[in-house]
Amino acid sequence: MFDIARWSIERPLYPWIIVFCCIAAGWYGINTVGRLEDPVFDFGMAVVVTPYPGASAEEVEHEVTDVIESAIQELPYLEILTSQSVPGRSEIRLQVYPQYMGDRLPQVWDEMRRRVGEARYRLPPGAGPVIVEDDFGDVFGILYAVKAAGYSPAQTRDIANSLVRHLKLVHGVARVGITGLPEEAIFVELDRERLARMGLPVEQIFASISVENQVLGAGSISVADRRIRIRPPPSFESVQAVADLQVGLPGSTEIIRLGDIANIVREPVENPTQIVRHQGETAFTVGVSVVREMNVVDVGNHVDQAVAELNTELPIGVTLEPIYRQHKVVSRSIDDFFTNLGISIATVIGALCLFMGWRAGTVVGSILFLTIFGTIGGMAFFGIELQRISLGALMIAMGMLVDNAIVVAEGMVVGTRQGLSPEEAASRSVKRTQYALLGATVIGILAFAPIGLSDDESGKFLRSLIQVVSI
Repeated sequence: MFDIARWSIERPLYPWIIVFCCIAAGWYGINTVGRLEDPVFDFGMAVVVTPYPGASAEEVEHEVTDVIESAIQELPYLEILTSQSVPGRSEIRLQVYPQYMGDRLPQVWDEMRRRVGEARYRLPPGAGPVIVEDDFGDVFGILYAVKAAGYSPAQTRDIANSLVRHLKLVHGVARVGITGLPEEAIFVELDRERLARMGLPVEQIFASISVENQVLGAGSISVADRRIRIRPPPSFESVQAVADLQVGLPGSTEIIRLGDIANIVREPVENPTQIVRHQGETAFTVGVSVVREMNVVDVGNHVDQAVAELNTELPIGVTLEPIYRQHKVVSRSIDDFFTNLGISIATVIGALCLFMGWRAGTVVGSILFLTIFGTIGGMAFFGIELQRISLGALMIAMGMLVDNAIVVAEGMVVGTRQGLSPEEAASRSVKRTQYALLGATVIGILAFAPIGLSDDESGKFLRSLIQVVSI
């Protein structure tokens, strides 16, 4: 009768438990580990831009830049603060200390925005709005070109707004950006000689347009238990509304239409901010960024599904063409890694089977397979994503794994040829080499420590290198 207790003493179960745990952890890790193109990286830099139209560089320096700088300099997190004052604009760049990167960085930016908001009330009239940019690390990993030939600029903007609304609903999408939209403006072309004969200054026309275009509250009235808001109709809803603007002649009670003394047209601007062409055709781009630390492949597939649904709802003649899809690049890179991993293991097993016998080849190949699987499970447990650096670390670690496994397997082969049993040969081989191999492995790990443990930008970018090699 088979005695389980005796068998478990003679042949312990814990090696099989380790094998099972490695396989289970690897299977779990492959299905759950995050997948990115590059490691998550924090940019501890921000830019504060404040326009001040009409002011000289010296006025911008004293009235705007100095005010905002004084408020920002109270923050204890700043490592570098530089400013530039040019006619009509103030620009301040700041860099925080490396130790405030990571989870503490959003709190730093919130406090910085609060200080800038307080300084805004001390700026002179006409300065602003203050623009704070701190999302340099938020890049568009998915980019589409949208072609809408034959549609007016207004219709094109409506199409773009519809795309933004739909894509923002996709789970995992952080931001949707539009670039290259056609820009329009209403041009009021005045005849200065005619205005001079009428005694009508140009400044009065500009003031009339500005006053008429303001949005002002008209109050409200109470009716029974309800309050009704009084809202005057909008002044400028079309070009014709601008042409119908009433302008009074100075020194008289005569009123004339703006359209009678000016040519008013709505046309594309002569110098647009951006012009986008894709495959030689005019287009605008839709960029999608993914929420940090989310699986880029999963989010990208959801975006592709949303785009496929949108293609059936877009007007005739409007097309979406992919320019760059990060999730496809990441998926292809990871598939290539596992293909190369399989080829590497097969090559090692084949070489060892040829020179050391099939038993040694099987042992070393199994060790490689189990260790890589266990490492991927550990990456999933510690929240380390599969990306360029971690995949490179896996390939580097495979070199050490092969060397260690070959040393132990060779000692086992020699022991069995000397007449020892397989268990005795394995035990003696491990005891003779364990400390030397452990020391060599620790030295190999420590070789990457200066890179991965550094507090500067390169250390944060390459941190997964030492983490994966250590696991």
